[in-house]
Amino acid sequence: MRLQSIWLVLVLVAGFGVRLWAMRWPPFPIDMGDWIAWGERVLAVGPGNFYSETIFADYAPGYVYVMWLTAAIKNGLLPAAGIGTYHFLYRLTPMLIDLATGALIYNVLAREETAPNQAIVQSGTPPRTGAPLALLAAACHVFNPAIIFNSAVWGQIDATFTFGMLLAVVLLARGRAEWAVVSYVVAFMIKPQAISLAPLIGLVLLLRFPPRRWLLAAAAGLALAYVIAAPFLGLNAFWGLYRQLQKSVETYPYTSLFTYNLWALYGMWEDDRVPFRLGLSVRSTGTLLYLVGIVCGVALLVRQLRRTRHDLQTYILFATYFTFLPVMVLTRMHERYLYPVLPFLLMVVFVHAIRRSRVVGQRGVSWCVLGTPFGAYGVLSVLHTLNLYHVYTYYLNYGPGVPRSNTLFYFIDDYAKLWSIVTLLIFAGVGAALVRWSLGRPSYQAQLGVPDPAS
Repeated sequence: MRLQSIWLVLVLVAGFGVRLWAMRWPPFPIDMGDWIAWGERVLAVGPGNFYSETIFADYAPGYVYVMWLTAAIKNGLLPAAGIGTYHFLYRLTPMLIDLATGALIYNVLAREETAPNQAIVQSGTPPRTGAPLALLAAACHVFNPAIIFNSAVWGQIDATFTFGMLLAVVLLARGRAEWAVVSYVVAFMIKPQAISLAPLIGLVLLLRFPPRRWLLAAAAGLALAYVIAAPFLGLNAFWGLYRQLQKSVETYPYTSLFTYNLWALYGMWEDDRVPFRLGLSVRSTGTLLYLVGIVCGVALLVRQLRRTRHDLQTYILFATYFTFLPVMVLTRMHERYLYPVLPFLLMVVFVHAIRRSRVVGQRGVSWCVLGTPFGAYGVLSVLHTLNLYHVYTYYLNYGPGVPRSNTLFYFIDDYAKLWSIVTLLIFAGVGAALVRWSLGRPSYQAQLGVPDPAS
């Protein structure tokens, strides 16, 4: 494992180097302009006066703290530095979180890969002492072009709340309910998109922990949310947060904001308030589909939780489904909202591969066990990279338009409906895996005798 750790460090260092190289491209102009303006504003007027009807600020308070700190560092240490310093500083935080997520993925999968199991013991085969699949998974995340593009080029913050979501699921699988809720609340306060995990977090707390534990976890989460929000929104922080989130949701009343999903087939950037079918608006139809998907997911999750104990594969698979679902069926989805699906799907692929190789008691690495699920992850990563590049290029050339010589941009643009269909098929594959896992054969927990971390 020591050699594996050295390799992990090399992967992370190389990943950081690639990101520094990628920063040669300019950041996304609109978002970076917001980060700089918001950081300067909170530094100048303080958190209590940050939100105002006179300025546009549609983010929850969580990440504004990072903007505040970034502005303070820039103005305190490098007051004469140019705008490029801000571009570097605001991209540095999500870049480092990218690497932290890669390290977390390695940590979780290495424990999974090297854990003793009954098949190995009965066969007399020596247990594994290394974690090559865990290292490969970490490298897949660190060098994923969509992940690199999001933070190092675009300058977006999706890495930060996604790390909190992933950590929350891992902590739940290890039986650490209170810390899981703390991690989840931080993710939610950075970006409320994390609410997609609420069904999983809530059901696991209720069905897997005694009332004392989940009440303590809920109290810790509410207290933390209040502490984060109150400096910005006052004593009535929760009402202020609700109003802020409502304002954010109403900013873009359109079908699909360049996202490859169900509504991209209907038409991107169409008004989602118009009538659609059966007296429902487009937006209401998407909401209804989402609620149906939630009900189905919850029913399957309840069944699976009754069949197994704290099983990482169950938690990661359902987390993938619940984060994927809203992006595919709801309106008003930005293209970047797919980001959290990628690390969760990657974990599903490699946990499944490790479990398959362990079932048959193999000592070495059976690379073929990655199979079709890894292919789906690769295709989704490529599609998301293309999606990000398309939007990035569009706004970088906003006004004069993208030159016709940019054949890649127009190729992506011409086949948007095809990319949407492929993305929907991958989502359908995740749904099918969920059904098979919940309604099919007994869990790996029972087959391998993996101990319950909470017991």
